[in-house]
Amino acid sequence: MELPTLFMGVIAVAVLTTAVTQVATLWYGMRVMRRVDQLADRVEKDIQPVIDRVNAVSGDITRATSLAVAQIERADQLFARFAVRADQLMSLGQDAVFEPVRRSAALIQALRAALEALRTNPRDASAKQAAEDEQEALFIG
Repeated sequence: MELPTLFMGVIAVAVLTTAVTQVATLWYGMRVMRRVDQLADRVEKDIQPVIDRVNAVSGDITRATSLAVAQIERADQLFARFAVRADQLMSLGQDAVFEPVRRSAALIQALRAALEALRTNPRDASAKQAAEDEQEALFIG
């Protein structure tokens, strides 16, 4: 047998081995792809109820949050109205109680001054005034 024929045989065997290896790799790759696709389908089927539940819970949370916000706004309005009414009540109480007390105190002061004026003698008042004037004149300031 000649050397070129031998090399041709070796090349033919190498090409055949490469072709068989490539076909086996393609076949195994297709099999792996089919299994991965089945696994992805199974994961989708298993996860879908979880995703649906998460969506339902998310909707419930959104609804609960909106209700809580509405209740907080109502409470805020209630406290604001309460503060306004309490302020009005305090003002009314001050007007109803303190104003008559102030007027009575002024009336009592006026009566005291009148009684004091009636008790004092005009001569004593002028003597007191003269003594105060004399004291002021002595003050060095």
